[in-house]
Amino acid sequence: MNRRKADSPQAKKVYVLGAGMSGLATALRLAELGVKTTLIEKEAAVGGLAGSFSWREFKHLDYGPHIYHTPDKKMEEIWEREYGDLFHKNEFWGKNVKGEKFDQYFDYPLSFESLKKFPSEMRKKIVHELSRLDESRRARAKSYAEYVRELVGPTLMEYFFIRYPQKLWGVPIGKMTANWAPKRVTFRTSDEHFHAGQWSAVGKYGSGKVLERMAEKFKKAGGTLLLKTAVTGFTHSNGIISRVEMGKKKIALSPHDTIVSTIPIPQLTKQLGIRNTLGYRGAKLVFVALKKREAIPGKANFLYYDAPDILFHRVSEQKKFCANGFPKDKTVLTCEIAYTKGDSLDASDSKKIQERAMRDIVKVGLAKEDELEAATVVSLPYVYPLLVRGSEPELVEVRSRLASFKQLYCIGTGGDFRYDDLQILYIRGTDLAERLASEEREESRELIKEDTAFSFNQSVRLGKHVVSSENPAFIIAEAGLNHNGSLALALELIDKAKEVGCSAVKFQTYEASGRVSKKVKGNRYAEELIELEESTHSMLSRLELRKEDHEAMFAHAKKKGIEIFSTPFDEKSVDLLESLGVQFYKISSMDLVNLPLIKKVAKTGKPLIISTGMSTFGQIEDAVNVVRDSGNKNLILLHCVSSYPAAPQDMNLEVMGTLRKAFGVPVGFSDHSIGLTAASVALALGARVIERHFTLDRFMEGPDHILSSDPEEMKELVRLSNLIPAIKGSPQKVILGSERETINRFKKSLYAAVDIKKEEKITRNMLAVKGPGGGVLPKYIDIVIGRRAKRAIQKDHPIEWDSI
Repeated sequence: MNRRKADSPQAKKVYVLGAGMSGLATALRLAELGVKTTLIEKEAAVGGLAGSFSWREFKHLDYGPHIYHTPDKKMEEIWEREYGDLFHKNEFWGKNVKGEKFDQYFDYPLSFESLKKFPSEMRKKIVHELSRLDESRRARAKSYAEYVRELVGPTLMEYFFIRYPQKLWGVPIGKMTANWAPKRVTFRTSDEHFHAGQWSAVGKYGSGKVLERMAEKFKKAGGTLLLKTAVTGFTHSNGIISRVEMGKKKIALSPHDTIVSTIPIPQLTKQLGIRNTLGYRGAKLVFVALKKREAIPGKANFLYYDAPDILFHRVSEQKKFCANGFPKDKTVLTCEIAYTKGDSLDASDSKKIQERAMRDIVKVGLAKEDELEAATVVSLPYVYPLLVRGSEPELVEVRSRLASFKQLYCIGTGGDFRYDDLQILYIRGTDLAERLASEEREESRELIKEDTAFSFNQSVRLGKHVVSSENPAFIIAEAGLNHNGSLALALELIDKAKEVGCSAVKFQTYEASGRVSKKVKGNRYAEELIELEESTHSMLSRLELRKEDHEAMFAHAKKKGIEIFSTPFDEKSVDLLESLGVQFYKISSMDLVNLPLIKKVAKTGKPLIISTGMSTFGQIEDAVNVVRDSGNKNLILLHCVSSYPAAPQDMNLEVMGTLRKAFGVPVGFSDHSIGLTAASVALALGARVIERHFTLDRFMEGPDHILSSDPEEMKELVRLSNLIPAIKGSPQKVILGSERETINRFKKSLYAAVDIKKEEKITRNMLAVKGPGGGVLPKYIDIVIGRRAKRAIQKDHPIEWDSI
């Protein structure tokens, strides 16, 4: 995600558009780091969706309300130290409301305790279905319905997972792919509050006060805040933005300046002339004042309604979150109603929406008619990014077009087209600020080709095949993680790869704990998500293949007569693959900087294929030199764009020629795009190896299926491998804007393998190489060994230069 700093006497300026949580977190950290920063907000106050407002005698109502929560101690320390006096810590309880009289309350998240509320026969049926869930069928799921059915069983699916998502998203479940489905539904043993085990709080004076303090800290650090200033357009040419327009007011930008935008993608793309149909699901918030002490019964703070005849999908009572500032004899209910811009609800008169919401409050039993006092409506059009089946390619295209503006970074729910909680928005903002303020010198180092008589082989034998300019291209079916953790599915992928004529099938070999940190999210912080989502570590753990699985896969491929190999992500995995008799290896782009791993693989003497995504030529040279120094002459480099899926505009396929000339090795293309166009052009430009993700069906659940080739398309690629299309890209090799998220999450650095005490001498056994980045690069491992720790370093945390 880092970009090279330009050499200029002019100080770099950063303009942050939007003063919600993402914008404020980014701007505040930039100002603290001494970067000249201007924060531009169209409203009269900061806060965005996390802001607050006053109405009648209620002085600080949230647009929500908003819960600040985190399991991470560092994040908790920041909240407490900087804003502790503004928070009210509490437990927050949610319930699903069912029944014709809306008098049945079920735990949310689900618990075994709540199952007792079902009739005896239904309870037995649910337990029976839970005991018969089939992970292999879930792995093969091609739709939301198929996936959820194998996640919770048909009865619970019918009861909880059909009507509510359709009501919230406005999309029939038939249009939802498996990727819409919740990834981790766990049954808690007892009834627990929503963020059990985490620090959780709300704003004592409204969430807006927290963001107002962030704004004050920003100004005190030297930042400039412009309120009531709406961005109306941009002047740009050839990917360079020269002016930000705000009505009659204009700000001139130099090519070295940076824009961080939190503006919703539909608005930003319109201003930049990028046509698309991406949209958001909005929320109309109906605030209803009641003449009663409390409205929601029991300890619940918010209630979920999936009944189609009830207008709202969620009701919350902010007084039960924090009673500060509320009259003792009155309360307010916040009714959340999902809508899409242009639909009938969007066109409805606000008074009619108020009246309907108030009638429904009475209907569900939260108030009597004579307790209704007043209501007001707030419309928030950009809340939930909306993706329907088949729209992923358009999002890839739009992100690529935005990334072509070299000064532009997009962040937040609006800017990055992703919905995140407040603590994640804060983390992403501060991480971006730190990367902008201190870009790695390593990223700008130019290629320095060594003068050596050593030369790599121009023909490399991969099993029964020889990769050379005289032979057809070597086609790799990258099964990767598309087995969805199922051995049966992995074996079927091997069968299909052989059937369509691929040269080899490839998998990934790793231990999740050695591939990515369980504790650290981004550069620094942990991210523990609720049951509806899944962390990267959890996903990798779920998809990890055992030694016995590998043995079965290698034996099956040998029987079928197709080459099989794998990408190891740690040194133990190399040992496993050696025990299986693997004949050649693949190193992933994320491990191109993992020189200890490359050295171990190279010393086996077996051919290496190395992908070069999200890397500079200097880093590629480091990896090539490690292979050269080992004496291994069998190296193939693959050009790669590490965004998933990658857009056509980002291909730059002529880089393959640059790699070939610079390093004197056979080259190829690791293709993460949708369709065969890029692979076909790569073949025309001389690619000797083509690697493509391979799936049985693109609509199965999982991160890579959408960008993969199914058997029919892979068969077509094999056929096309002798054609010569004539499409060219730029030969320039740069780290692309579309890789900005991946480079932070997946590149490797040195971590503490054990708790290291202050002043303790560091040994090799104390170090591990894993992602995400943020610490010392693995190439410096020999320098780190022997140094003493300046301070205590916790296990599974990055080693940083200032800590040794």
